[in-house]
Amino acid sequence: MRRQAGRVHWIVLTGIVGALVVAIGFFATFFFGSSPEVQANRFLVSLAKGDKAGLMKYGASDLDPAALDKAWDVTLERGEYYRFAWKILGSTKQSDDAAVVNILINRGMNNSSYDEPMSIPMIKKDGEWKVALSELSRKVYPSLP
Repeated sequence: MRRQAGRVHWIVLTGIVGALVVAIGFFATFFFGSSPEVQANRFLVSLAKGDKAGLMKYGASDLDPAALDKAWDVTLERGEYYRFAWKILGSTKQSDDAAVVNILINRGMNNSSYDEPMSIPMIKKDGEWKVALSELSRKVYPSLP
């Protein structure tokens, strides 16, 4: 057996380069992209954390901003101890300005709870994907505006 100090097999090098390309692509898409899945995830993270500023940013409503702000206060107060988990399955673009993100949501997070399939309607407003609050199922979270 020959020893080759300091040499790397081309398959190992290709694997490393491929892993870097995938990691960079994932990072760029997740943190800088504005796909329906990314924006829906940001909305759900804001909802889980009780971040009203994020909810105002990632949600779209016909209500004026002051009324929507008060509605989010009520929602977050009523859902203070509500816990949920989700997994994004994918999305379907219905048009250039409308999409649906399919998720599995677990609203109980205990031994008897289970994942329920739900969808999050998305609309493109001012060039960014936002959750269409008027079309969002009230089963996702209690007392949505």
